[in-house]
Amino acid sequence: MTKEEVAAAFSRGPSSRHWNLYARDEKSGTWDTFKDRVLGSSALASAKRFEDSRELATAVSRDPDGIGFVGLPYAVGVKVLKIADRGAIALRPNTLTVRTEDYPLSRRLYFYVPANAKPEAREFVRFALSPPPGQEVVEKAGFVGQKPEIAAAAETPRDAPAGYVQLILQSDRLTQDFRFRTGSSVLETKAVDDLKRLSTAMAGQYSGCSLILIGFADATGSAAANKNLTERRAQAVADQLKSEGIVPVLVTGFGHKLPVADNSTEDGRERNRRVEVWLRK
Repeated sequence: MTKEEVAAAFSRGPSSRHWNLYARDEKSGTWDTFKDRVLGSSALASAKRFEDSRELATAVSRDPDGIGFVGLPYAVGVKVLKIADRGAIALRPNTLTVRTEDYPLSRRLYFYVPANAKPEAREFVRFALSPPPGQEVVEKAGFVGQKPEIAAAAETPRDAPAGYVQLILQSDRLTQDFRFRTGSSVLETKAVDDLKRLSTAMAGQYSGCSLILIGFADATGSAAANKNLTERRAQAVADQLKSEGIVPVLVTGFGHKLPVADNSTEDGRERNRRVEVWLRK
C-alpha cells in the first residue's frame, strides 16, 4: 500500500475496500506518530481505540477486514504491510528498514537531559546508548537498537539498477545507513555516533570481513551532479572509517536511484540522502 492509501483507509477517504479500523488511544505516542506521518490534517474515521498495542494486534488478527497500527514488537500474529511513499519503493517493516530509517513510518526516540543534569541521569543515557549490555536491554524492552547487524532478509528492490544488483549479489546488508545534510557530504549528528558503532563492529564480530559503501541522493539537481554527490558522500564515510584503520573495498554511488521516500517533501529528501553499508565475507 502507499501511504496515501493507508491515510484514505483511516480517514474514510476514497478506498477500493471497506476496512474495520483499529487505532491506538489519544495518549499514545504511536498514535501521535501515525497522525503526523499518515493522517496529517485529515481526521480519523470511526475506529475502535485501544490503550494496549497487544490487544489491538490480537483484535486485527481475528478480523479478516481489520487494519490497525502498532509498534513493530507488537505486530504478532498479523500480516504486516509494505508501505511506500509517493514515487518510492514499498518496504516491509522489520529490524533492517526501521533501524536504517528507510521504512516510511519509522521514528527516532531521543534522550534529553538538562545542562545541569545529575551524573546518574547522564550515566543512564550513556548506558542505554552503549554496546552490550545497554543496547541488549533496549532490544529486550521491545525497541529497535542501534548496533549494526547483518540483516536477516534484505530484499532486492525490483527496479534496482543492474550495477547495484551485481554489487550486492555476494554481500550482506548491514542494518545501518548514514545520512547527510542537504546538498553536501557532511554527516548528520546521528551518523557520527553510527560511525563509532560500525568501527567497533568491524573490529569485533565482523573482523576479517570487507565493507562496500553505496551512496544515494534525493532528486534535487541533475543526474550527473547527484551521481558525483553520492560518490562523495560514500567517500566521506570511507574517510572516517580509514581513520579507524578500516578500509572499504568499494566506494560508489547511484545518484537519485532507488528512493526510499517521497522526493517532493523535505523529510522525504532527507531520508533519500543516504549511504548503505554492505558486508562481504
